[in-house]
Amino acid sequence: NQSGPRENMVWTSSPLKELLVYRCAASHCSQAVTMLGTSTDNQDIFVVDCEFREFFDFGCYLGGVRLAVIGNKVSRSAETHLIRVWHTRGCFISENTLLYPSCVINAGRHALKLHAVGMEGENITRDVVITDNRFKGSTYIVQVSPSSLWDKSLIENVLFERNTLECDHMTQVMLWLMAKQVTVRH
Repeated sequence: NQSGPRENMVWTSSPLKELLVYRCAASHCSQAVTMLGTSTDNQDIFVVDCEFREFFDFGCYLGGVRLAVIGNKVSRSAETHLIRVWHTRGCFISENTLLYPSCVINAGRHALKLHAVGMEGENITRDVVITDNRFKGSTYIVQVSPSSLWDKSLIENVLFERNTLECDHMTQVMLWLMAKQVTVRH
């Protein structure tokens, strides 16, 4: 449940198939769930009904094919995003509460950041549903776009619906979109 400032609850850099992180709690650690490597090697990844709070880096740093993040409470990242999905094909993000990214240094990070690793084929992030979440963020509360202004990676086919976005004193943009075939509705 509680660990040191540089420890991680789940960390992998190798191909991973069929991972379920279910009803886990982590606090005062570096990162709760971290997945490195190529996202096409990571398949059927589920983070469900967990609580991650007061951590140094990411609550979840994820990439994979058929990825689900459901019913989690993630709050109070010291320096960065709460959940960062760096690449996915087939992703469902629902019923989560994501509050206070980069709350210690006020770095303007996001409650949710979703991006891709390229412009074609398997490198495109696509087929993403983000629904029924509560986000309270910093400069940009939710960002669905390439990882930087200079990156030309592609995101397509995104549904963003019935989400609640709450501003803080630093908020400039509630939902930043740079993607194709996006539907936003309440």
